[in-house]
Amino acid sequence: MSDETWALVRKHYDDDQTAALVCLVGMINAANRLAVITHQKGGAYEAGMFAAVVAEG
Repeated sequence: MSDETWALVRKHYDDDQTAALVCLVGMINAANRLAVITHQKGGAYEAGMFAAVVAEG
């Protein structure tokens, strides 16, 4: 990222939040790469589809 981008991030997030954001982006990137490797099809998720599972637990 450019210095300008980091400056914009710093306007909205403190050090801990910035670190968490960077980690989250890295995790999403890794998950997407694994999905490609395993030929997982995207787009099947519908909002609330796991609500019954969470409610039972």
